[in-house]
Amino acid sequence: MAVALASFGSGPAFAADGLHEVYAAGQAEAVCLSGCLLAMGGAGRAGAVLWVRQAEQNREAGMPSAAGLRELGIDPGRVVLVLPRDPLSALQAALEGARCAALGGVVLELWGEARPYDLTASRRLALAARETGVPVLVARTAAAPTPSAAETRWRVRALASRALSARAPGPPALELVLLRDRSGREGLSYHLEWDRDVRQFRLRDADAVAVAAGPRRAAPLSGAVVPLAPDGPAAADRGRRRQTG
Repeated sequence: MAVALASFGSGPAFAADGLHEVYAAGQAEAVCLSGCLLAMGGAGRAGAVLWVRQAEQNREAGMPSAAGLRELGIDPGRVVLVLPRDPLSALQAALEGARCAALGGVVLELWGEARPYDLTASRRLALAARETGVPVLVARTAAAPTPSAAETRWRVRALASRALSARAPGPPALELVLLRDRSGREGLSYHLEWDRDVRQFRLRDADAVAVAAGPRRAAPLSGAVVPLAPDGPAAADRGRRRQTG
């Protein structure tokens, strides 16, 4: 697994390096947020990925499973999962990871306002990411966007899937909105559907236009949306989301 460049149609998404933020549109979008980030991890830098997940995330949204990672085409042995109890510890772990050039990427998941993640903390992460070339993705759930040093900031929310023939459930779908971009492209919105056959996100109503992965060339993304373990308070909500995409 590696954090990769993703391009949605005519606009850039997550660059191959630097610091990038993705906010869940609501607390119920936590599973959608995690699945979105992990499903985009099929190309890019070689090496293990440090996945720092605040423990609160597991209580609210369930614990990711090794079987789910395998469905994404990700070897669980390449993922170093760290579960700190508080946001300060999570930030320190992510910063150490960003400073390690041997890593393929760092994913930091924070729950709630996470006050230690302020402008100073984001600058440290951004500087470390630029110095080592290790991309850092910060996933925020149950939090409002705040000023930071991130290159881009996104909001993700689940969409109702389009029914197939005989009213069978359609592919999982989501919306990504660009909230901040240093190139001034704020406001761009992308409606994406997961194509399990080719293991790619595709723009809804745009045939043959897929999310591109990799810093220099387009490449297929690996796997399907991550299934999470059935325990945890959000289990029922996850079941409903799988019915509707």
